[in-house]
Amino acid sequence: LFGQPWLSPIYWTLFIELVFYILIALLFSAGALRRVAVLSLLSLALVAATALPVQLRIHGIANLPVQYLGMHLSFLFLGLLLRLWLVERAPGARIAALALVVAQVVAVPSVAAFSLARGDNFIMEGLTPVLTAYALAFVIFMAAVRFDRPRSLLLSRIGLISYSMYLFHWPVNITVYRVLPLTGQIGDIATMLICSGLV
Repeated sequence: LFGQPWLSPIYWTLFIELVFYILIALLFSAGALRRVAVLSLLSLALVAATALPVQLRIHGIANLPVQYLGMHLSFLFLGLLLRLWLVERAPGARIAALALVVAQVVAVPSVAAFSLARGDNFIMEGLTPVLTAYALAFVIFMAAVRFDRPRSLLLSRIGLISYSMYLFHWPVNITVYRVLPLTGQIGDIATMLICSGLV
């Protein structure tokens, strides 16, 4: 946000979450948290907030700053729209969710070449892996909701600890690596198991 690198390469996502929670609180206080039209317009505006500055730069119209915050936030709002559609059956939520998916599928490729050329890591390895992962995640999510599967105690337990693993894996790994540095050899498996066990 301020042009400075993150203290840790994993914690930038926490900033995205905090902004999302602030927006959710504002929507709730305004009585708009379940208003599909408001959520739809906000989500589409967030996508445009990323794609439009990139397009203006590419075509030499304006040299606006580029941030991917809007695109990241739009994915979180997609989750809310999908809940309103699939769980709460809110009128208009299906169209709003699908419109947002289409906007995201159009916007991501529109910024991919710019991101790759700039090396800003929004698109890291290329467009195909990103779109494939997006499509697979969407299909798996929709299938899981549709078929109410999987129902797994193991997956539930992993879900309970996954957020703390995300938060603490980096400091734990760095500490363990100081004692047992990675060598690229088979012994690294033991080091990774120790890290996993401590997290």
